[in-house]
Amino acid sequence: MKAVVFDLDGTLIDAFDGIHDALTHTMRALGFSPHPFATTKRMVGHGLEELLARAMRPEVVNEAVPIYRARYKEIAVATAKPLPGADRLLRALVGRGVGLALASNKPSYFSQQILDGLGWGACFRAVLGPDVVGKPKPAPIMLETALEQLAVCAADALYVGDMTVDLETARAAKVRAVLVTTGSMSAEELRAAGAEIVVASLDEALPYT
Repeated sequence: MKAVVFDLDGTLIDAFDGIHDALTHTMRALGFSPHPFATTKRMVGHGLEELLARAMRPEVVNEAVPIYRARYKEIAVATAKPLPGADRLLRALVGRGVGLALASNKPSYFSQQILDGLGWGACFRAVLGPDVVGKPKPAPIMLETALEQLAVCAADALYVGDMTVDLETARAAKVRAVLVTTGSMSAEELRAAGAEIVVASLDEALPYT
C-alpha cells in the first residue's frame, strides 16, 4: 500500500464531546433546546451545514455557522481524544514511507488545528475538507484530490473511515475501504451497507495497510 487516506472524527479521534458542546452552545444562542448527546452523535458526519440544518432548521444555518465555528475553535484541540491505536498506526505508516492524507467533512482548518495539537500534523502530506474542494463527502472529489496530492493511483490506496458516507466516498473514488466501529455506526450497520472490511479498532486495521 502506497497511500492511506483517513477520515478524522470517529476514525482517528473521538471529537463528539467538542461537537456536542459547540452545537449546544449554538442552539442555545439561537433559542433552540439542545439535543441529547446521543442524538448529536447520530447526526454528525455530513458536514457542518448539514449538522446545523438537521439540529435546528435549514433557514438558520447561515446565522448558526459563525457561532458554532467560534465556539469550536476554542475547544477543538482540548476536546479531541485520540482513539486507541491511532498514534501507533500513524507512526507505523510514516515509518514505512506510506503517504498519508486526511479527507474529512470537518473544515480543513479545524482538522489541521487538531492534528497539530495532537502532534500528528507532520504525518500528513494533505489535509482536505469541503472548504478546500468545494463539496463534502460522499462526493469523491476530496478523496480523489488527496490521491492526486500524494501522486498515487486508487489501486494503491486505502481509505479508513467509520461511517457509510465514507464507504460511499471510497466506492465513488474506486478506493478500497476499511471501516472502524469507533464512530457512530455499528458493525452491523456498516456491513448492511455493503462494507467488506469492518474492524473494531485501528490496531485491527494495520494488517490491511
